[in-house]
Amino acid sequence: MQDKIYSFLKTFNGKYSFLKVTAGLSFLLFSVTLLAVIIFNIGRYVLVASFADSVGNVKNSELISMFGVGIRLDLHLIIQLNAGAAVIAYLITAGCGRWFGRKRNFWSVISVFYAFILFLCLFSVILNYYYYRTYGNCIDVFFFNFFNEDLTALAATIYNGYPVFQILMFSLSAFAVFLFTVRLLARIAENLGERFSDKTNLMIALVSVMLIIISYRGGFGEMIRAKSVMFSSISGVKAVNEARSNPISLIQRNFKDYRESTKAINLSKLNKHLREYERLSRKYNLPVNKNNPLDSFYKTTRKNPYLEKHKPNVVFVLAESLSSHMSRFNSEEFNVLSSLKQHLDSDFYFRNFISETVATQKALVRLLFRAPYYMLPYNSMYAKYRYETFPFNAYMEQGYDVYFVTGTGCAWANMNFILKNNGVDNIRCSSDILKKYPEADNLYWGISDEYLYRYTYELVKNSEKPVAVFVLSTTNHPPYELPPSYSGHKELTFPEAVFEAFSKQTEDEVVNHYNTYRYAAETLGNFLSTIKNDVETADSTIVAFAGDHNARIGMYDYRYDPGLEAKGVLFSLYIPENYIRHDSINFDAMRVSSHKDIFPTLIEHSLSNQKYISLGCDLLSADYCPFDFGFNEDFILAADGVSDNHKNKKLSPEYDDYSKLLNLVFAIQIKNNMKNEE
Repeated sequence: MQDKIYSFLKTFNGKYSFLKVTAGLSFLLFSVTLLAVIIFNIGRYVLVASFADSVGNVKNSELISMFGVGIRLDLHLIIQLNAGAAVIAYLITAGCGRWFGRKRNFWSVISVFYAFILFLCLFSVILNYYYYRTYGNCIDVFFFNFFNEDLTALAATIYNGYPVFQILMFSLSAFAVFLFTVRLLARIAENLGERFSDKTNLMIALVSVMLIIISYRGGFGEMIRAKSVMFSSISGVKAVNEARSNPISLIQRNFKDYRESTKAINLSKLNKHLREYERLSRKYNLPVNKNNPLDSFYKTTRKNPYLEKHKPNVVFVLAESLSSHMSRFNSEEFNVLSSLKQHLDSDFYFRNFISETVATQKALVRLLFRAPYYMLPYNSMYAKYRYETFPFNAYMEQGYDVYFVTGTGCAWANMNFILKNNGVDNIRCSSDILKKYPEADNLYWGISDEYLYRYTYELVKNSEKPVAVFVLSTTNHPPYELPPSYSGHKELTFPEAVFEAFSKQTEDEVVNHYNTYRYAAETLGNFLSTIKNDVETADSTIVAFAGDHNARIGMYDYRYDPGLEAKGVLFSLYIPENYIRHDSINFDAMRVSSHKDIFPTLIEHSLSNQKYISLGCDLLSADYCPFDFGFNEDFILAADGVSDNHKNKKLSPEYDDYSKLLNLVFAIQIKNNMKNEE
């Protein structure tokens, strides 16, 4: 055994003895590690400078902490990559010498590997920057959502929305610079061992190994403490908290989480959530029922004889990127709300309303299933189950025909599968709309909104039974393509204040987005007008709409304020006067609320004596509600509309507990489904 080890160490002879190579390699490894750490820390600074108030308004102690934690995490990652690359390069040159000329090309091979590692570091930093700019957070599990998207539309969105060519050319140029730099360092390293004795080289090797172990273990310990990067607190500024990690580590960790979400159900994780049942039930003043824990979350609507005799149609529109801050500058000259404005003025419009997530698929899962794992229903064993939290269960129990109508494809995000498993057989998508209206515009992300609403209107008007319809619009989405026949956006006269507010965007980007925003608002407003002006639907149809998430082109306040401005979306509710007269309504336009409150409000005012699971509030009632706050996946917003857990740490337990409540209710349902399978 000793002879084999000795023979292995003597693979490189003379000038290339193992100890001499190790001394040179130590120099090269630490040089490349230093360059990688510098790249990551430049990325952190740019991220904070771009998406925080300003570097000057972040405390020095917070920046020091961010860089300190970040460097330890970087060392943990880069040392692994560099050491692994060195081993592979050695095996290639030693084991495949007949092809590579092992004695003279080890440094060439290792140079290519190390240059590629530096390239990955830089490219991941660029990727993370644009991801944060788009979604308002660093790379997360949703990064891998392209597996569920229309790849053609996604490619068009990326090509039209980002400087792809410039990024590609810059990255290739950077790789060439890295390769030149590392090759230069490798030449120094190649001859470094010759300058020292074997004893000195041995000491260099031992010290290098010790430093590698210390750096690796230090980074590992910090990584354990900072595993929940999104929610740990270095600063009250979100960008500072998130910038501590490096994008390669984020991609690694979130890909692991994504893979786990597609596998079989994790029973240990479910049991962990179930242990919170009694504490959370008591915290939110809910009845405790150990025999059937899900009963704790059921409510029953008031008995309403008028609703029993006159069941209304119910339409809910989840409107793409219909954020509230985009309408801030609405005026007669800059009429971005168009026909929607009159309905916001006359209906129940909630001005302090926030979205729950930063993406459409996430919003769908939260709204329809209250599921905490926004990927699960699409990709895993969880997709086959039926959920009692599904709000349309209440309508199906009262004899409604339930429809899901969208301008995109039926198979998008596997929604046809999960919806059918939950009892919705009436799924209408782009192919159905095109069949009915061959002239409809088929844009990047689906059928244009005007035909989507036209289809929905005729569905409601011609139905013989009461219907409950979930509508998903798509036009107001990057790359902001308008139907060729539409010209309403030409009426917009942009005030200079708009471009100043969107200072990080080009004027073309701002104009293009406002054009599709105007189109989306106008077509939605026209749909509401059509419903209200038709005697067959005006007095029998309740219509609500909300944005799925904030627009991805942010204004100054949006980039820096984690509260209402950052996540605010439009939410409004139309209830015909004849239903209002037979109801008890208490409307507060300034009430803080979020996606979790939409279906509790709709169900309470459209169904009589109906049981349903509620994890939100009836926004048209003054009754006590334990969930009287706005909830977003990143933070919780207090009822005052000002305080959130980024600014007030006393709210952090409230945020954590509501998140755990979602986990708990989801876990109970999975357990019940699994029992039914036995």
